Amino acid sequence: MNSKKNPEQSPEILAPTGNRASFLAAVAAGADAIYCGLKSFSARMEAKNFNPEELARLVQLAHNRGIRVYVTFNSLVKHSELDGAGKTVQQLAKWI
Repeated sequence: MNSKKNPEQSPEILAPTGNRASFLAAVAAGADAIYCGLKSFSARMEAKNFNPEELARLVQLAHNRGIRVYVTFNSLVKHSELDGAGKTVQQLAKWI
C-alpha cells in the first residue's frame, strides 16, 4: 500500500486465488485486485493454479469490472529452465 495514500480512502483488498472458483469468488466479493500463480514456475507446486489460456479469460472478466490482476512468478529458475521461463513470460505479455 502506498504510504502517501489519502488517509480518508479505504484500504484496498488484494485477494489471493489458486483456482477458478476462488478467482470468481474474489470478483464477486468486490476485490480491488487479485493475485494468482501459474501451473509452472510457482513456489507452491501442489497448488492447482492456472494455465495461461484459462487465466486470460478470467483476467478479461476481472478487467471488465475494474479489478487489477497480478500474476506471481515465484520460483528459482535454473539455467536449463531459462528458455521455458522466457516463453512463459512472453505468453503472459501476449495473452494477459
